Amino acid sequence: EFSRYADMPHLYCPVITEPEKAVVALSKLTEEMDRRFGLFLKAGAQKYEGYQAYCKKNPKAEKLPYIVVVIDEFADLMTTSNGAVAKDVGRLGAKARACGIHLISKLASSPSAARRSSGSLSKNVASPSI
Repeated sequence: EFSRYADMPHLYCPVITEPEKAVVALSKLTEEMDRRFGLFLKAGAQKYEGYQAYCKKNPKAEKLPYIVVVIDEFADLMTTSNGAVAKDVGRLGAKARACGIHLISKLASSPSAARRSSGSLSKNVASPSI
């Protein structure tokens, strides 16, 4: 479904459709989140907005774009990756908004898939109603 967005010029990375690559991308995104929190610490900021204010006063500071991650059929990704993404998505869901990373996910499209999704993930990841 997302292949129509493949040519958008401002994508952080190409559209990912293979579960194995999605696992790697989510792991790298967790690393980016941690890196951003390190920059915030050095700048004396607690979250994205505070760091942006710091950047206005310090033009040489690294500018950080917002990152929006859209995960379609998260329950299927969990199943095909043997749960390898649960830790990363859990951390991202709990902390990423504070550093300008936003997750949007369709956690499940069927009742059986919904039961496979973790309750903590459901609380921390924006999900459109089904």
